[in-house]
Amino acid sequence: MYINDNLQELVKLLEDTYDHVENVDEYFEKLVQLAIKVIPETDYASLIMLLADQKKLNWFAAIGHDIKKLSKFSFHIKDLDLKELKSINGKVIEGNALEKFKHHFTFNEIKKLKELLKPNKQSIVYTLELDEKYYLILSLDISENSEKSFSNESKELIKIFANIAYIFIKFKLKEEKLNESMKNTIIEREKYERLRKEFLSKAKAFKDILIKLISIYINEGRKTLYSDEILKHIVANVPFIERALIIEMKKDKFNILNEIGYEGLNVKEISIKDMYRKNNINMITFNELSGEYFELTSIDENTCILIEIKEEKEDLLMDMELEVLSDIINIFIKK
Repeated sequence: MYINDNLQELVKLLEDTYDHVENVDEYFEKLVQLAIKVIPETDYASLIMLLADQKKLNWFAAIGHDIKKLSKFSFHIKDLDLKELKSINGKVIEGNALEKFKHHFTFNEIKKLKELLKPNKQSIVYTLELDEKYYLILSLDISENSEKSFSNESKELIKIFANIAYIFIKFKLKEEKLNESMKNTIIEREKYERLRKEFLSKAKAFKDILIKLISIYINEGRKTLYSDEILKHIVANVPFIERALIIEMKKDKFNILNEIGYEGLNVKEISIKDMYRKNNINMITFNELSGEYFELTSIDENTCILIEIKEEKEDLLMDMELEVLSDIINIFIKK
């Protein structure tokens, strides 16, 4: 993969994700610059936030397009269709993307966008849902006069950069939430510093796990899929994960296809005992197994990866880390 030549820059970008970044705009600019450098067909790039509840697009960063002017506006979408957005996710859009989607904007909005965006002949758009109101969009474009075309490898690489931006925003939101809760609580300065130190320490450890997973993907490609190597790394290094299962649905039962962390497991079929939410996470318990499980990702409509959560005190980052880990694993799984 092209990214091997720029792996150190990618690692630095991930490290910055967890460090204190003063200039967020500069961080996003570095991210899209590295995306263009790694994905050689790309001429222009945009990182955009979709505010679904307000039906607006806000530009965070752009290379090639006029970011100084783009960042000053919120572009209103008159008929937002999230299904359409998800249907084009990770696919090559042939022709000028703005022309194809101009029916979503008013005449004045389209006129303004045409002034600020360079025309293109191909685009790849990758979208990640931050929550039900906010969607992060990374768009890579090829100039209308170029003879290049996006390769299948480029369709994979864009996922890595979209996920890095997603992780950065998630951790920033979590850090802000922690700081805000500390402001609104009567708390000793020493306790506050301890909690913040704990947050940063866990964030750094989790970053190292993600770098390893992305390195496996870069070096091995999709053939790793849900391999023992990836699952063993997750179970061994994520502190709140006890064990992992790969299960396949068979009528009203599940067959265990693979397991990590179990010793002498004789059970081959399991059935659901209960499904519920705990600490904002969907959890599952089974009749034949002890412990609480979280669905890390689905492999197909009948097969999924489950991880068993350790019974520990509430983790400052656990709910967010599970979301991020699930999205990163999807890089390996989804076509």
